[in-house]
Amino acid sequence: MHRESLLNCFILLWSCAGFVYTSGATTLIADPLQHAPCSGTLSLACSLSTPGPTSHIYMSWVKETQHLCEATNGVVQHWGSEAQCHFDSKRLTLTVTLLQAGPQSQGVYTCKMRSELGLNHTTTAVLPPATCPGSFHHTSLESPAREQCLFYDVYPEAQVYWFSDSTNLTAFSTDNSSVRGASGLYNISSVLPTEGLPGDLSCRLSSHNSSRLITTTSGPGPRAPPESIISFGSCPGLQWALLYAGLVLSLCE
Repeated sequence: MHRESLLNCFILLWSCAGFVYTSGATTLIADPLQHAPCSGTLSLACSLSTPGPTSHIYMSWVKETQHLCEATNGVVQHWGSEAQCHFDSKRLTLTVTLLQAGPQSQGVYTCKMRSELGLNHTTTAVLPPATCPGSFHHTSLESPAREQCLFYDVYPEAQVYWFSDSTNLTAFSTDNSSVRGASGLYNISSVLPTEGLPGDLSCRLSSHNSSRLITTTSGPGPRAPPESIISFGSCPGLQWALLYAGLVLSLCE
């Protein structure tokens, strides 16, 4: 019974980040928390501190059960093309760079070390980005008359809401689609039939988690503020032309 208790204590200690299974004073240092970008690269560094010189060092980065890379006495080996590693022999630092980081990169990354001084490991938790605004595109469809709003490469997943002034028309939308890409970003679209609808329309993308609008302007213009709404009218140029024609006719009478 005493041996079983000792074994359980050993397993509990080994599961704790940074536990050193040695009588020496080796220490692994890494950022405990990082956020993944919407897209791009993400680097995680792990540094070894020892009380004295050591000649045989093995270090590795692992994401859960996926081995990313390792360095044995300074010689680096990679697995797959998703990450690259660099070992700094002077600082005893192993850095892994995720080449296509994004929301899918979230998870727990473990840095492991083994040397003649003993064993050690520590972890870095990577969280997804808070918000990725992506890009916006609007299309007018015919037969029957419809408006389509498309949001590309957004995060987190959200729903398209439709409004006419202050009237919520979301319940009348059709062809709602949300597709998650390999990067963890979403392509979201929605269509609203507009036959008989008066006034201007607007569509906006709201997250179920935060209710924060995730929108961008269409076209090459400047990006809209985070809480803005994408709006489009029904032929505003034609309305001005008719108003001008009416004014001219009234002057000619």
